[in-house]
Amino acid sequence: MLKYLLNTNIVIYTMKNRPQQVKRRFQKHEGEMCISAATLGELVFGAEHSQQVERNLTDIEALVTRHFITAGFQIHP
Repeated sequence: MLKYLLNTNIVIYTMKNRPQQVKRRFQKHEGEMCISAATLGELVFGAEHSQQVERNLTDIEALVTRHFITAGFQIHP
């Protein structure tokens, strides 16, 4: 059951800082978190307008694939 909808800011914070406490929460609440299509769109938009486009897009794809799709998370419109 989904309980948490993560916004763009927390996803960016997690990607940039990789804090252990957030990583543990991700693991603890696996299957209870999701991101919206709007959040995914904002992440991609930001990456496409950054100085390191390819790297940032690759990082987003890895994060979404690892934490929001294959780990039982879902992306909702």
